[in-house]
Amino acid sequence: DRYLIVSVPKADHLKAMDRGGVSDPYCRLEIQNDGKTVQGSALFTTIHYKTVNPRWGFQKFIFPLDETMTGLRVICLDYDKFLSSEVEGECVVELSSIPLNQDVFRPFNLGGEKGNRGEIFLELKLVDTNASNS
Repeated sequence: DRYLIVSVPKADHLKAMDRGGVSDPYCRLEIQNDGKTVQGSALFTTIHYKTVNPRWGFQKFIFPLDETMTGLRVICLDYDKFLSSEVEGECVVELSSIPLNQDVFRPFNLGGEKGNRGEIFLELKLVDTNASNS
């Protein structure tokens, strides 16, 4: 069995999407197969109001994987109660770049059409229960 454990502790320097120079950020995490979202794979962080430097702590998300799944897409969105959420930025982490059965903690640039949109910090662990840990 293979699965991906993801934590999203924080993001820094997000683009201000609301008045007053702030946003109401949350993240959508989804597994991809060759650049396409795997149906039913989307999970969400909580919303943090009025900040461009949200601290989610270590909310854990677990994604069961099969051999067709190739990446994790993280989309940072600005929540809006009355309109649809706006994309602040996103990144894609190729599963092949994550060492097996090891914890990885690092920032990822939330690029976007207009350049740097801040960065998101991810803790990732790709687990294969059939692989040896040696």
